[in-house]
Amino acid sequence: MAHEDYRQLVRIAAELRPQGFLRAYKNDLVEWDKKALKDHQGPYLWAIRENGTHLLTPEGACYGINHGKAWRNLPRTFSGPLRVYFSRGGGARPKAISVEAAGKVAQKWEDKCKVRRSLWTGEPV
Repeated sequence: MAHEDYRQLVRIAAELRPQGFLRAYKNDLVEWDKKALKDHQGPYLWAIRENGTHLLTPEGACYGINHGKAWRNLPRTFSGPLRVYFSRGGGARPKAISVEAAGKVAQKWEDKCKVRRSLWTGEPV
């Protein structure tokens, strides 16, 4: 199903391209998002903007800190158009959600982490 999850993101990106989305940093989608979903089964958050994408899984929320705040601040961090999506996984088309809702989901996932890890080294912090 992870392959179908990735195909859903590609479809959305293609639909939004005429509106100014993903004009640069396409490797975010074709390399990093694909890699993140390769063996992932389950929910994820995904954001697409003019210059790239962001993807967060519950497991990914255990790396680094302040994911909830970072997702809520996406409109201030990057200029241009922005859309945020949530998917339960399993190949279902992701649903558009608000930035605030995405921040709450990211924070919930981060709060559930039993071990927090360094974003850079993967070592427990």
